[in-house]
Amino acid sequence: MPPGVINKHPVPATHLAPQQPSRVRVYTMTSSYLEALLALSGNEAFADARMRLIDNLNWEELEIVAVEGITGCTNRKVRERLVCAMLNILKENPNVEPATIPKTGKYAIMGI
Repeated sequence: MPPGVINKHPVPATHLAPQQPSRVRVYTMTSSYLEALLALSGNEAFADARMRLIDNLNWEELEIVAVEGITGCTNRKVRERLVCAMLNILKENPNVEPATIPKTGKYAIMGI
């Protein structure tokens, strides 16, 4: 029988096991991770638990949590503090190579 058919009855696509994790599914999972990480933040008693959760995120999940944390912040001053903290960390780690700066498009820097 073809996939999506059980006992000659079609099965809705939502009930089929995904072949590959979708970006939406990963985003939803990482949203939960962000909420959990925020709940574990600000209390030294939970610092180890928070770090274990971070250690277990794959590269894509970690990236999405970081981006969601920054983009979800609607306060300009808080976002500036986040960017400054990120820049300080990047400066402290000379082995980190900056991403290529786009020459065109939304994120292009004028005059480069």
